[in-house]
Amino acid sequence: MDQNYFNYCLEKFNDLPDSAREFLNKPDTAEIVKKIENKYELALSFLVVLVAISELGFKDISAYLERKYKIEKSRSELIATEIIDKIFIPFFDQQELSNPEDIKDALAEEESIPEPLINLPLRERRQLILDIFSEGLVKTLEAESSELKELNLAIFKTFNDDPLVEEKVESLLYNNQEKLTTNNLVLDSYPASPTIANWLKDFIKLYGSSLFSEISLAEYLVRSPNLKNLPDSEKQLVRKLLKLYRNLTFFPESMDGVLLENWELFPLEVATSDSLGKINKIPDSLNSSSREEEPDSPFIPEEKIDLAPQDNNERGQLISNLEKSLVKYDVSSLEHKALQQEINRLKREA
Repeated sequence: MDQNYFNYCLEKFNDLPDSAREFLNKPDTAEIVKKIENKYELALSFLVVLVAISELGFKDISAYLERKYKIEKSRSELIATEIIDKIFIPFFDQQELSNPEDIKDALAEEESIPEPLINLPLRERRQLILDIFSEGLVKTLEAESSELKELNLAIFKTFNDDPLVEEKVESLLYNNQEKLTTNNLVLDSYPASPTIANWLKDFIKLYGSSLFSEISLAEYLVRSPNLKNLPDSEKQLVRKLLKLYRNLTFFPESMDGVLLENWELFPLEVATSDSLGKINKIPDSLNSSSREEEPDSPFIPEEKIDLAPQDNNERGQLISNLEKSLVKYDVSSLEHKALQQEINRLKREA
């Protein structure tokens, strides 16, 4: 890691309002950070610093952890959620009770964090799911995978909590009258409205009502006369609908051989980036013109992650400089802990 960047981040942290810095350095917060570090066997103090000074947005924590520690996405998301829930949400609560301006100065203004769907009461989850399958299916099929992943978890939990919901959802799917495509399709030689119900009838008429494979699905999408003149965007909607139908109607057989963490009802596309909830990225502290990003791609200071010293002399000098910096900070502070973790890492890699 570049020493100048490391020192810059610690200086930015030291410039935070006193109440913000005191909260993040207090023993209770330090103990929470330590427990998360021990639980996942990762050094996370510098990550907390990066988030606190707005070098890293909430939604980018998971991707940062994946790149830095070479861990699976599912694991990085768990860690990111725990860091946000146990460190930064209490931080917001604390600041609101003291000086609201400190939040703006320390972490910028964040959108309110919605309650995760899976945590809603059963009654609310049940109604939300029934509403989606009654009159919100097309919109949901068009949604981003990051939103659908949370919805899928909430649906599975609801099915487990109230098995009758699954039967109601299946019935709503088979009878849904939302129009999935623009042009009519042909059923039994007659024009038919392009509703979700009619698209399912068309597929079942050709391929039956038993569990079908990806090959059968691909064959239908290529050979069915009703799809021949559809634009690609509408073909994708039909494909997503049929995967939803398979996942739902033939569950749990439809998930045979699939890891529990990858179960899905609404199909998830391969995404270029994921997010935690609907939290916007925290504005950057550094001049945004100093780096270029692709739209919607998370900023991860990757050049700061893996730039290890090229030889032992350089590494030794860096360790020495970092050790000299330790005396600037209280031994119980987050800055001291982040420095010590970086020193330990460099020594292990020597």
